[in-house]
Amino acid sequence: MPFGYIHFFSLLPRFENIAPSLASQYGALPVVGVGHSCGALELHVLITTLFPDTPRAANALLSYNNKSAKDAVPAFDAVVAPFFISLATTTNSTISSDGYSPFPPTSVDIMNIALGVGREALIKGEVPSDEFLHSIARKTTPEFLSSLIPDTVSIDPKIRQTIEESLLQPILSINSESGTTAYLEQGLDILQQIPSLIVEVAEGARDFNPPPSSVQAAARRVYRARRTLLIQYDGDILDESELMESLLRESSVISRMKRPMVDFDIQRTVLSGNHATPCLAPPLDVATRAEDLLGEENSKDRLFYSGADETVEELVRWLEEGQL
Repeated sequence: MPFGYIHFFSLLPRFENIAPSLASQYGALPVVGVGHSCGALELHVLITTLFPDTPRAANALLSYNNKSAKDAVPAFDAVVAPFFISLATTTNSTISSDGYSPFPPTSVDIMNIALGVGREALIKGEVPSDEFLHSIARKTTPEFLSSLIPDTVSIDPKIRQTIEESLLQPILSINSESGTTAYLEQGLDILQQIPSLIVEVAEGARDFNPPPSSVQAAARRVYRARRTLLIQYDGDILDESELMESLLRESSVISRMKRPMVDFDIQRTVLSGNHATPCLAPPLDVATRAEDLLGEENSKDRLFYSGADETVEELVRWLEEGQL
C-alpha cells in the first residue's frame, strides 16, 4: 500500500455535511483553503485539481512540500523504516485462530490501545466498552494463559457508573470549561494516524501516493483556484513553494486560454522562520492571557509564536485584499 499520508477523501464527507448548515446561516460563502506542508498538498492542491468545477475562491499554501519520503525525512531508509518495522512486528509471527494479534503485543498494538482508552475517557468521559476491554485482554495475555480469559470481559455496571461519574465526567467538565476538549480531540486525531503510518512502512511503503510527478502534472493542467497565496519561510529546507508557484502560473495560462475573462491571482511571500513556524502557536485563550500578563511582545518571545503571528497577519492582509 502506498504511503498513508493521503487521506483527504475522508474529509470530503465532513465538508459536505457542514457546508449546507453554514450556507443556511450565512448565505453563500466563498471556499478558502488554508493548509500547511503535506496539508497544503493533500487538502487543497489535490482537492482543487480533482474537482476543478467545484467553486474554490482561494487557497493559502504554507510551507508547501511534496518531496519524496527519502528526501523529506532524513535517514528514512537507513533508520526510520527499520525502526518502524521493529515497532510493527513481534517475535511471534503467527496469528491465532480467532484472528487476534499474537502475544506479545507490538508497539503499534499498544499505541492503538492507549489511543482508544484515551479517546473514550478524555473525549467521551466513558470507561471503554466491554468489547474493547476483551480485545485488550486477548492482545496482552500470553498464549498459555489465553484459556483463562472468559468469553466476555465486562465491568459491573455500578462500578462503571461510579468511575464515570466520580472521575471521568469531572475531568470532561474541566476540559470543556477550559476549552481544551477540542484540542485534545484534534491531538488524538493526529496521533491516530501514526500507528497506520508505521504499519504501512513496515509492509513496504516507501513513498507518497500519488507521486510528486503526478501531483505536479495535475497542478499544471487543472488547478483552478482564483487566488493562491504561497507562504515560504527563509529557514525551511523542505519548502517547495517556488516550484509550486511556477506550476500554478503555467496552470493559470492554460485556464485563461479556456476562460479569457477569468483572472487568476498567484502570490508568494517569504517570512522569517522554518518549516514548523506556523504550527508553533498556543491556543488563542492561552496567548491572550499571556499577553495580558507579560505584554504582547514578551508573550510572543517567551511562547515562541512571533512567526505564527506574522503568518496570521499575512493571511489577514491577503484575505482583505481579495475581499474574502
